[in-house]
Amino acid sequence: VRTCCSMLTMQAEERNVSLSVDIPPETPTIIGDQTRFQQIFVNLIGNAIKYNKQDGGVRVTAVSRPGESLTIRVEDTGVGISSDELPEVLKKFGRASDSYVRAQEGLGLGLTIVQLLAETNGWDFQLESEVGVGTTVEITFPRKSLFSKRRTHAIAPKVCR
Repeated sequence: VRTCCSMLTMQAEERNVSLSVDIPPETPTIIGDQTRFQQIFVNLIGNAIKYNKQDGGVRVTAVSRPGESLTIRVEDTGVGISSDELPEVLKKFGRASDSYVRAQEGLGLGLTIVQLLAETNGWDFQLESEVGVGTTVEITFPRKSLFSKRRTHAIAPKVCR
């Protein structure tokens, strides 16, 4: 997640969007394909930056339920998506009809790819959004996808800008 955040720092700075990541030190390691994992979070964080407001923010957090699951959440303060358009943005080449969204470059495949990769790996994908408020996407990794290890050092929250 930190690597994805670092990869997108320049894009966030160009759009004047704050980008932060907060991963607690006790967060378990995810077992899976690193390339696919990064593809999911580059798409999610990239969208959160792209469809954000001037001086907006993107926050990436992790919440662990020991022995159960790990949820990584990407929240933004962007333009949001209306509830009736949520099914559309999850379709191949689907995009919201908002004029701001249409003005942004993209094929409308990012969320489709994220949803497909998550489901293929047995991870849960959740999308919530409200127009004018922003969007939250959660990927939940079940216990079978996690390796818990004790870390000997703490990782403080980091702002990537």
